[in-house]
Amino acid sequence: MNNSRKRRILIVTVAIIIAAIGSYFIKADYKAKQLAEQPAPTAIIVEMTKTKSTNIGTVIHAVGTIQSFSGVMLRAQIAGRITAVNVRSGSHVKQGTIIIEINPQVLAAQLAEAQAELKLTEFEYQRQKKLYDRKVISLEQLTTAKSNYLINKAKIVSAQQSLDLASTKAEFDGQIGLINVEVGDGVDIGQELASLEVIDRLRVEFAIPQKYIKLVKKGDKIDISSSTEGNSPSHIGTVYAIDPLLDEGTRTASIRAEVSPKGLIPGSYAEISLMLDDKKPALLIPQTAVIHSLYGNYVYKVVGGKAKRTVISLGERQANTVIVTKGLQAGDTIVSAGLRKVSDGALISMGQPEKNTPPQPSKT
Repeated sequence: MNNSRKRRILIVTVAIIIAAIGSYFIKADYKAKQLAEQPAPTAIIVEMTKTKSTNIGTVIHAVGTIQSFSGVMLRAQIAGRITAVNVRSGSHVKQGTIIIEINPQVLAAQLAEAQAELKLTEFEYQRQKKLYDRKVISLEQLTTAKSNYLINKAKIVSAQQSLDLASTKAEFDGQIGLINVEVGDGVDIGQELASLEVIDRLRVEFAIPQKYIKLVKKGDKIDISSSTEGNSPSHIGTVYAIDPLLDEGTRTASIRAEVSPKGLIPGSYAEISLMLDDKKPALLIPQTAVIHSLYGNYVYKVVGGKAKRTVISLGERQANTVIVTKGLQAGDTIVSAGLRKVSDGALISMGQPEKNTPPQPSKT
């Protein structure tokens, strides 16, 4: 009885094991058929580029101010009443143009009086000289007549200079700014009347750290962009002067460069880029290839047809490229565009990605 029962239990157990094994193989075969029926994974279309080493120089970024080559504030040189304003604000004037007159009539009358007195003293001096030659008068009388003549001669020079000061003239060709006075206004010595600027020649002044000063020389080219132009193209300037003295507070040296006046306004803010002649090997990649995150910057390097997330360290930016200081080597292939759908390990293929595929880098 016991043997018969044991035999039945053994048969049932063997049957269960056989059923389980059969079920396993049936399911495995079903899954294999499903996988076989699934389409092969599609490669993501991206743009790729090979990194290469290029010799480039250090780029200094600075801020500066656009200035006119010549510019003055016209001020009253004598006290008095404005009797004439001969030009309008914003006018172009030639050198020597009388811009503002400060009651010159009184000074002109004083000059005429001095000229009349000079004629009298000159006549008296010549008469006394003849009398002295004939031994009629003493040397003292002749000396007095001569002194009166020279004094009146000096008065004419003084009166002429005062009359010249009454007329504010343009010292050079340029453009008048806003005129601050009107006819009838009383002014004091040194009071601001108007500005005069040369706007057909401009310069930009900026400062660089002392460690770069020996690398800058006259004739170097600089890149200039001004906030007054929005997204307009930058301008090229030429360095023409370098201050030999450093600022003791900032340890910087001032530099001036000439720039075309087209589109620039004196007094405006400018961004400066100056490339130094200290070229050294550097690895450049497109800025579009870099993804910025809270955990650092990275790119997708192409390894065996797949994207590999690679952390990198960045240096200076150069226009649309950026220097890589760590993480890549020359000759590496990286994804340069079409990054939006790329992930670590994704199958990728060279092609033209959609225009809206590049990600928007987040600044950290």
